[in-house]
Amino acid sequence: MSRWFVLPGSFRLKKEVPVTTPRSAALVVLLTAALASGPARAADEPMPGKLILVKPGRLAKFIAKPIAGDTFALPSGASSPTTGGGQLRFFKGNRADTFALPVQSAPLGWKGLGNPAGSKGFKYKGAGTTADPCKVVLIKTKIVKGICRGGGIKLDPPATGDVGVLLTVGSTPMTYLAVFGGDEIRNTADQLKRKDAPAPPACDCGATDPMEFRFANGVGSGICGNVTDGTVTKNFACSEIVVGGGNSPVPATVFPDMVNPLRLKVAECTGKNLILESMSAAETGSNLQCSEPGCLFAPPLAFVLPITPQMGTLRPHWVTYFTVTDVEATAREAVDLGAALCRRVRDVPGVGRFCGIVSPQHVRFSAITYVPMGG
Repeated sequence: MSRWFVLPGSFRLKKEVPVTTPRSAALVVLLTAALASGPARAADEPMPGKLILVKPGRLAKFIAKPIAGDTFALPSGASSPTTGGGQLRFFKGNRADTFALPVQSAPLGWKGLGNPAGSKGFKYKGAGTTADPCKVVLIKTKIVKGICRGGGIKLDPPATGDVGVLLTVGSTPMTYLAVFGGDEIRNTADQLKRKDAPAPPACDCGATDPMEFRFANGVGSGICGNVTDGTVTKNFACSEIVVGGGNSPVPATVFPDMVNPLRLKVAECTGKNLILESMSAAETGSNLQCSEPGCLFAPPLAFVLPITPQMGTLRPHWVTYFTVTDVEATAREAVDLGAALCRRVRDVPGVGRFCGIVSPQHVRFSAITYVPMGG
């Protein structure tokens, strides 16, 4: 079974294949696959992982070293980070911390090592700030490593599967990839530590390596799942989308055919893992299929809920939610700045804590802190 590492983008099969999600969801999903004319991009340097260490809000660190007698290739020309900058990602499941490694004025930014510059590798020096959290990134023939610090570290252990690192440098990208299964030293909410992972394998996702992932849904029939406490209490029809939980009064609604599919490009393929990235409107030909900001499938996604009798005289309206790290602190600060709370801080079980705010200019919005989820 394939695993997708989705970073916050055909299979063009000769036919569409319906796939039903068993028991837990009420949608019939249509996956369309395209066999592109060329192979998916494989990492230029698949790296054995020596160490990965993640402490949320404090530290993200990795070290990769080649096997004995081998070396890592160095970027050059248009792949040099001194002219094209770079990007470092720590990823887990469908979550990722993405850190820019831009060209900057000395002493910050990229520096070529050796004489001539770059002959012995490259080193990035960052400010260690929220905007530039990576203090050091090093690319040499015998080691590739990165150390990033601070509140920008959002990746949230524990991890139930592989975690990884993808380093991309240059205007003509050169990529370095390490995927950590390896030996697990610690895997708790406050720290993830693994070491000694083999280099990721070559792409093994079919006879032709995929270049693009396309996802759509169609209205199905029958029963796709249920909620049970030992006996079936409610069946989910395959044509329904269900929002809420427990005794939520929100009724199920019919989910329409999704004529325009969500399209993501395959950034890397290793083994049966795909690393997916968003696609622009220029790449898809329509903002109804792309996944970058400004596209239909880019966050935030609006969702329409029906008015129910429990809502009284509430009129149809839109509510904007801002994700914050501490909803209580946000509420206090809003009041200190002259706003008012139209809905006190409260819990939504399994979702998070939120409050409603009215600004001094009478603009209504909400703030929410989500419950951490494993990936």
